Amino acid sequence: MRLDTQYSVLNTQYWIPDTWYPVPCTKKYYIRSKINQDMRIVILADPLDNQQAGIHHYTRNLITHLAEIDKNSEYFILRSKKDDLFPPERQIVVKSYPIPGHAAWRMFIGIPYRLRKLKPDLVVEPAH
Repeated sequence: MRLDTQYSVLNTQYWIPDTWYPVPCTKKYYIRSKINQDMRIVILADPLDNQQAGIHHYTRNLITHLAEIDKNSEYFILRSKKDDLFPPERQIVVKSYPIPGHAAWRMFIGIPYRLRKLKPDLVVEPAH
């Protein structure tokens, strides 16, 4: 067990069909969580590059507002091209080429390789 993690107990409740009340569970689940500690968060920001609709604006606002609210965590933006709006040292580029099969390579090999190198605590992929 790492020293910087704390374990919290979660008592779950199940809903039984045909009843209107939760039934307490007898098992206890232990959830490992980092409480009040710095986290390394990666946001897969592909909608910024290939969408111009609502998910594009949602992702852009999510990134800018999370950076304003949470000053302790370390944020990285993984996308297919760099943007001047975000700090370049926080942008990780896994390029996308219009070659047959490259999109699958990027999704199943390129992005997981970068994520393993970063060792994030949380990965967020905004999608609709």
